[in-house]
Amino acid sequence: MLLKCGIKYLMVTCFILYGTLTYHLVSWIYKQDHNILEKNKITIQSINAASNVRITVKGRTQIGVIMDKRNYLHNLHGLGSNNSYDKEEKDMTNWEVFKTIGKISVFSAYYDDRPNLEVTLVRVIGLMEIQSSDNLVCGFMENNTMFRILAEKYEMCENHEKKYGGFIFNCNIPGHLTVIPQTVYLTSLAHLSAGTGLHIDNMTALQVLHERKAVSNSLVSPIFNKFVMQNDSDASNQIPPVARETSDVITDKNKEKKVNNKNVPDMKIGICIPPMYGNLKLSLLIQFFELSKILGVSNFIIYKMKVSEDVEKLLKFYRIKGEVTLIDWLLPLHVSPHRIWYNGQLLTIQDCLYRNMYKFDYLAFLDIDELIIPRQDEDWPSLLKLLRFSGSENEDTYIAGFSFKSAFFDPNQHLDPSQQLTYLQLLNRNDVISGVRSKVIVQPTQVTEMGIHHVSKTVYYDQSQSVMDVSPTVALIHHYRSCVTQFDSRMICNVPVEDKTILKYADKLTQKYKDVIKDTIHMFTKLPS
Repeated sequence: MLLKCGIKYLMVTCFILYGTLTYHLVSWIYKQDHNILEKNKITIQSINAASNVRITVKGRTQIGVIMDKRNYLHNLHGLGSNNSYDKEEKDMTNWEVFKTIGKISVFSAYYDDRPNLEVTLVRVIGLMEIQSSDNLVCGFMENNTMFRILAEKYEMCENHEKKYGGFIFNCNIPGHLTVIPQTVYLTSLAHLSAGTGLHIDNMTALQVLHERKAVSNSLVSPIFNKFVMQNDSDASNQIPPVARETSDVITDKNKEKKVNNKNVPDMKIGICIPPMYGNLKLSLLIQFFELSKILGVSNFIIYKMKVSEDVEKLLKFYRIKGEVTLIDWLLPLHVSPHRIWYNGQLLTIQDCLYRNMYKFDYLAFLDIDELIIPRQDEDWPSLLKLLRFSGSENEDTYIAGFSFKSAFFDPNQHLDPSQQLTYLQLLNRNDVISGVRSKVIVQPTQVTEMGIHHVSKTVYYDQSQSVMDVSPTVALIHHYRSCVTQFDSRMICNVPVEDKTILKYADKLTQKYKDVIKDTIHMFTKLPS
């Protein structure tokens, strides 16, 4: 009996010791892996959306677990797995991530040799702390020789007093270079001062985009940045002065210049959409896409964060049709969303401008609850053609863009029961028009910096004469949200007036919406609402 009890006691003791040792071993392994990731450099080399993860530890490169790069970075951001990134999605080549150089995080680089500019530049788009004095040092390699230039650091115009803000780092290309740079090598001024950024192996190589295609040809397939890391170690809205305003009544002389839709030259028009996230209503998304297409838009450039599975499916539907370009958008790990304005909206605006500069005749910068509705014309090409001729004959060459005022259409209003779609049911708007919450359509080749609500800089010497302020009687932004007075001291809410302008698109929009539902109904568990 005593022997049996002794054996049982010994077995229990051994089991406890085994469990304790196992626990400590697992904890030790986890701690070592965590220390490796925290203390040592990690290099992610990406060619395709699905790629190996190469981890360099103390000079030794180890091939880690082969995983999809998107899921890897989503896990890093604490977003967990995403079922929408299935095998069919792994062919996407437009994945973008920030690369951090000291206290500066860079996203993309663009070659800019427009004839109106005084110098030829590589513009690097990135973010950093507003109060930081650090800067980038740009390197260009030719014939095995590195030429280093201190970047001209330029803060974007609407960072709204947040801790982090968007910057454009302008790297002047040395005049004695004989070839267009394909790569810019970057280090921070702090690293260079410390003697750690002198060698090319200690610099970040960033591919430079310099696509020059005629926008009147077929839509150019997007080319996206590929990063190779060698080593890592609310101001108020600024609305520019109004240069001139289109008259409330288009004169007969100008009407004669207006042409029918059939005679309007083909225009390639794109819409840049800031970071998209959350569980958006599919019905409103479909209405936004389809009505914008009716207005003449050919492509939507969307900076996509974490969205619902159904939204992923809908975006994929439009992407396959060639009407949506998706650019994944994740802020650097050290930048929390509340420390930068609207998830880095300003950076997406600048990136969209330079990324699509030669792909479209016009770019609009809108949120998904905004539509620019012409009051007299049927679509944007006709409207833009009219606006270009609304000034004197020799002025139209110098118009970089058009600024449109907005009106709030409160979604909580009484809906028109005679219509089926939400946009067609919301027929009451706020009487007071907002000139602060304006949005613009620009000729991208004429702009060097965009604001959220205005054009900040153009290639023209006289900035005040390059943007036309459009009268709300000619075109108006329908802003489908509750009226707010923030940033607009002249705004008065709760003064509704009826506005049925959008009903001229009712038949087309309703039919287009039904067509999309018919083509996508198999993708969703329930009808879009």
